[in-house]
Amino acid sequence: MGKCSIETISKILLVTINVIFIAIGFVIAAFGIVVATGSNIFGGYIEPLFRDAGGNESVGSFFLYVAISAAVLGSFILVIASVGACGACCNKKCLLYSYVAAMGVILVIEIALVVVCVLKWDWVESQLKSALQLSINDQYAGSTATDSISVAWNYAFVTFHCCGVFNSTDLSSAKKWNSTNKIPSTCCIVTGNFPDQSDPTDPSCPTKPTTGNSHAHKGCYEPILDLILQYNDYIIGISVAIATLQIFTLVAAIVISRTRNKIRPT
Repeated sequence: MGKCSIETISKILLVTINVIFIAIGFVIAAFGIVVATGSNIFGGYIEPLFRDAGGNESVGSFFLYVAISAAVLGSFILVIASVGACGACCNKKCLLYSYVAAMGVILVIEIALVVVCVLKWDWVESQLKSALQLSINDQYAGSTATDSISVAWNYAFVTFHCCGVFNSTDLSSAKKWNSTNKIPSTCCIVTGNFPDQSDPTDPSCPTKPTTGNSHAHKGCYEPILDLILQYNDYIIGISVAIATLQIFTLVAAIVISRTRNKIRPT
């Protein structure tokens, strides 16, 4: 009787968690597809800085590979969770064994992805820095330009109260910015939000920037990085919760399979 009770509890646990996993798998797959297809996830004007990355394909490729991996992993979780739920409901040992094996593989893949992201993060940061600087060097054309990269940078300057990647000297190498000003007006202290911000509060700011009338001393790299990592703590917490649930489902599936092997009809 005790074995039957353990089997029943394990079955309820396995079905319930796998229903949750079906929803999680769908969300992960959808997110990966959205990112991989280049849809706007960071919002508005700044998106081209992440999508184009100054023409540096290595950074864009890294995020693309992560997105594709997420889409594949989410789809795999969705399918395997369905198999696990059906195996528990229908008492199919072959489905349960397949589920245990597949969920074990998913855990290994997830661990591998975490390791790769951790080991590669310094590389991603260095590539992002050089890619952002390259986008200024080759594509930034000033505060009145209408191309997507210039608009993205001007949005960053106004919104994050910054100038250049590390400071305003980064703009001195902008090939398309034909101006005698030391900084674009968007690096000056203004009122309002982009693109409806006011003119600089100090009219002399573009030619004579100071710490009192501009953001020339503050770079945009840290705010942009914070934008990328804004949901980092939530992602880590959710990932740990998912991994914990996966372990529970593995144990439940093994318990059901072993119990079914030992129980004989009377």
